[in-house]
Amino acid sequence: MSCLASAQAYPARPIRLVVPFPPGGAFDAVGRPWADKIKPLLGTVVIENIGGGGASLGAAAVARARPEAIRYCLGGTQTHLNEALLKSRPLYDPVRDLDPGRERRGLFSWA
Repeated sequence: MSCLASAQAYPARPIRLVVPFPPGGAFDAVGRPWADKIKPLLGTVVIENIGGGGASLGAAAVARARPEAIRYCLGGTQTHLNEALLKSRPLYDPVRDLDPGRERRGLFSWA
């Protein structure tokens, strides 16, 4: 007896869009309308404002997300430059951990 295989709808979990700045800023003004437009296509999109450390804390939360989590970071050059150039002990490797090609996490960057 053969079994039918069916793919799960993408995404199986809510998408979390991490804005690495406090609420009410310029990145928040971009992220919230984007989430409203993408909701009909992908389902639930949750905005998380994780400010602090010059965008480092929010980007680190995306870099350290569990493998099954769907998280995206809305950031610009500061999510890469602050860690790579300005810190002696970076929280994450921006080239490796915020690679948009990785399956489990990505980076939306508007500079």
